[in-house]
Amino acid sequence: MGNAVWRRVRRGELSMEEGNVVVSTLLSLLETFEVFSYREVAAEAFRLAVDAGITVYDAAYVVLAKRLDARLLTLDGELLRKFPNITYAPL
Repeated sequence: MGNAVWRRVRRGELSMEEGNVVVSTLLSLLETFEVFSYREVAAEAFRLAVDAGITVYDAAYVVLAKRLDARLLTLDGELLRKFPNITYAPL
């Protein structure tokens, strides 16, 4: 996150002040998130990845969404097709 904002400031796409606002806003948002360790889902994600033919990375998000009884927002067509009950695309 920090590098992406830094890069835009360096390119002149954002002013230093705008970059500071973006970073501060993102840090504030992070305080509202609950953080989960990959270790909590790793074994189940690996099994799901093999079974469903998706990456372990994607499977970790699917597993976490299932555990939290949450919906997974994605633009990934494969995930939308394979897991229609837990995924949805933005409007």
